[in-house]
Amino acid sequence: MVFGVAKEEDTITEEIMTKLTVTDEKEKEEEKKLSISSVEISSIGCLRKKKLLVLDLNGLLADIVSPPPKRAKPDAIVARKAIFKRPFYHEFLNFCFERFEVAVWSSRLKY
Repeated sequence: MVFGVAKEEDTITEEIMTKLTVTDEKEKEEEKKLSISSVEISSIGCLRKKKLLVLDLNGLLADIVSPPPKRAKPDAIVARKAIFKRPFYHEFLNFCFERFEVAVWSSRLKY
């Protein structure tokens, strides 16, 4: 009888070990799924970058006039050219900076 009890204990031990191994494997699979999900979520977040908005300096944000007019007071004078800021340019830029990556472009030639 002692031999039979030992055999039953071995069988029970093997069953427990098998169940533990299966449980460990299932947990590892779940961990893999979780880590894959996190990678997918973070990579989707990368796709939500702001779009690039390129603004032309002359005409849109400011008006550059040469020679400076005598009747109007420019916001600045650079190299004997009058620079007039556009009305509400500051509010417009704030709007753009909140929603876009902003770059400034100018096709104006230096002369």
